[in-house]
Amino acid sequence: MIAKNYFEKLNVFFERYGKYLVFTFVFLILISIGKQFLYYKEIKDYQKETVGLIEEYEYRSRGSYTLVYSYKVNNENFKNTIGTSGFYGDNKRKGCVGCEFKVLYSYKDPKKSSIRLGKYEKYKTTVEFVDLEK
Repeated sequence: MIAKNYFEKLNVFFERYGKYLVFTFVFLILISIGKQFLYYKEIKDYQKETVGLIEEYEYRSRGSYTLVYSYKVNNENFKNTIGTSGFYGDNKRKGCVGCEFKVLYSYKDPKKSSIRLGKYEKYKTTVEFVDLEK
């Protein structure tokens, strides 16, 4: 009887507030996509290039990894991360740890960056809404 009463209350709740929950959920997704688009648009609009070093490669869950890279701009060190699937580099290390790659960053805000992984680019899972190479 308790379970039936619970599901009745849950049903009433969703009838009353379901459309607001859906609207809020969609709104938050759109804000997230917009923030990511503006992040990469700034890199494209104020683009400079440097060399970055892959420092860490950490397993997260369900076959996804976080790649941590560092780079230097005007004698200041920065770190950033991207999502990838699993891969080994030519140096036989997971995630090509220790390898150097080109990093594109915004000279307006050097904390905003994107590492270019060359032939390993296909392993990136981080979505970039702007083509940074053009």
